Amino acid sequence: MKVAGRQISVLVAASSFAIIALLGASVGYFSQGPLQKSTGTKPTLSTTINVDGPDAQRITLTSHEGTSTKWGSLSGRHRLVFFGYTFCPEICPVSLLNIGEALDILQEKGIEPDPIFVTVDPQRDTPELLKEYLSAFREGFLGLSGDDDQIKELSEVFKAYYERSDQSDTSEYYLMDHTSYIYLVAPDGTLLEYYPESTEPPELAQKILAKL
Repeated sequence: MKVAGRQISVLVAASSFAIIALLGASVGYFSQGPLQKSTGTKPTLSTTINVDGPDAQRITLTSHEGTSTKWGSLSGRHRLVFFGYTFCPEICPVSLLNIGEALDILQEKGIEPDPIFVTVDPQRDTPELLKEYLSAFREGFLGLSGDDDQIKELSEVFKAYYERSDQSDTSEYYLMDHTSYIYLVAPDGTLLEYYPESTEPPELAQKILAKL
């Protein structure tokens, strides 16, 4: 990814943060612990988790192109999955930038996991909005939205946590608490590893290579 692209995307994130701050929103908006708010330590990852089980494969979402997409149709390739939302003021843009730059590094080595962004805010994140949002980052991201039940079901498969912040304003400018890990998934659905969103691209690429 070009430096200019990173600067533009960071400016977008900064602008979003400023708008939300002016609206009086809280900055304590994200979580890094599976199904729980962050405790400051990384929980142990269970090697028995498979995100492509029979029930998960039937989960039907909507892509950023507006097409109906079954989760099971995405199996068969390595995937990098991130749960977030387009109104996220800082963590999500930084995460997508890190994923994009790590993918650029991996691509040079002939490795191209599929990057997937799953919204935890389907009320606001329509396919059209997801498409516009993801266009600010690296090409190739698949954005997924859907109804609340389907999103919740998929998040539970990943042991990912999210909820509307109890400190948020009651207007449309609310924030979401959410797990902010980057998940590495094997072609057979095995959850290989997950990484903090703050992992720098060279380190992220190196760690992904070590798992493949």
